[in-house]
Amino acid sequence: MFKTTRLIGLVVCILLYRGCVHAQAAYAATATNCISSFYDQKMYNWFAYSNNCTDAVTVTFESRDGHHGGTLDIRPGRNGNTGYTEREIEAMGGVEAYACPEHYIPVDSNDRNITKPVNAFRCKYRGY
Repeated sequence: MFKTTRLIGLVVCILLYRGCVHAQAAYAATATNCISSFYDQKMYNWFAYSNNCTDAVTVTFESRDGHHGGTLDIRPGRNGNTGYTEREIEAMGGVEAYACPEHYIPVDSNDRNITKPVNAFRCKYRGY
């Protein structure tokens, strides 16, 4: 009886873990669809992201040259400016954006914070 209970518990843990990973991937896809980028004429023409969804998002951006980046928490219907001009963005080779729901951060396949452009990411709970 004890072995059966442990086996059932193990199977439930594995299924829950797989579900959590899929849910985090779905969060990332949804949040990424919520943002658009533009040069904000109201704020010094800086490169900015706009949140077009009904929930807050956290956007992490990293330059393609790997030397610049940042994180913006953007409320629904609002914008977040990077502080970089068009000339600076071009000099960096452009930027890549990774969006997650509020209170989540994008991490790479090794579960590390994104500090350079990556091909795949997931959203990890920040804990606050």
